[in-house]
Amino acid sequence: PVLGITWFVVWRPITVLPRITLAPGYAFQDQDGALYTSENRRGRLTLYSFSYESCAEPCPQSLESLADLAAGLPEQLDLVTINLAPEMPAAAPGWAFLTGEEIFVKKVVGSGFDMYYRPEETGQIYFEPRFVLVDKLGLIRAYYLTNEPDLELIQRDVVFLLDEEQNSQGVGAIGYEAAHLFLCYPR
Repeated sequence: PVLGITWFVVWRPITVLPRITLAPGYAFQDQDGALYTSENRRGRLTLYSFSYESCAEPCPQSLESLADLAAGLPEQLDLVTINLAPEMPAAAPGWAFLTGEEIFVKKVVGSGFDMYYRPEETGQIYFEPRFVLVDKLGLIRAYYLTNEPDLELIQRDVVFLLDEEQNSQGVGAIGYEAAHLFLCYPR
């Protein structure tokens, strides 16, 4: 058994993304004014982003840069932007914009997605840009702490998640659970 464990840890025949924590539950309004909950995301891979429409330059994550990102994402991945201000931009196909009461947005974004933000006297909102990848079960699997994430990295991570979902049935589940146990994460 020791030799098998050593082989598994050194050669990493299976690579997985860490199961960081549960994504927060929420109930916000989407760009059409309809109720949109975290349960709407179950069964879909989701990349969360955070911004607001009147974000002035230099904006950590402008809606224009997010639109460019959305165009390059794999089709199995949905983009959801949580607005840090109550304003709502125009709708875009396949891309959900969410907002809600300030106290709830603050709690979900701050406590649930671990992102600090604060309104400034200028009317702008200070925030550290980040993207959060959530799997089909509602688990946070990756944080991308950057203005513009590397599309190749996101695509690679989506492939890891799709492979894990497809191959972790039956006996294959043992290998994937071992990969999580031995922290076989991408390098």
